Amino acid sequence: MAGSREISADATIRVPFDEALSMDSLPGNVTLDGAPPAGMGLQDGGRTLVIQRDDFAPGQKVVVEVGADLSDRAGNRLGRSFAFHFWVDGDGLRLLEQRPADGTRISPDTPSLRFTFDEPVDPYSLRYSRLSAQ
Repeated sequence: MAGSREISADATIRVPFDEALSMDSLPGNVTLDGAPPAGMGLQDGGRTLVIQRDDFAPGQKVVVEVGADLSDRAGNRLGRSFAFHFWVDGDGLRLLEQRPADGTRISPDTPSLRFTFDEPVDPYSLRYSRLSAQ
């Protein structure tokens, strides 16, 4: 099973395809943990399957399965099923290390501040953040 990573509990599940899918082929061909998802839709002209999430629990492993009978608008079947899984983030972002260390006096001559987190950080989320020093 391909693709294992940790995601936020409120993330949207999106599965891209190279052809526009038939909405009629979605029911019965897409499952979350073996059950139909709360809802499904198509975006990007039908080329992106959007799966409406159920209430995921922190630390939960979620398996997404796509069946072989999923088809495009022309009626061409996928032909073989595939699955992937991910883990729901259980503890959020944690700061592992900071430089200079906490309690260290800094001055305008301090060349940089460095923060190390336990998982990747979206650089755009830092764009409008403010850092305060006490």
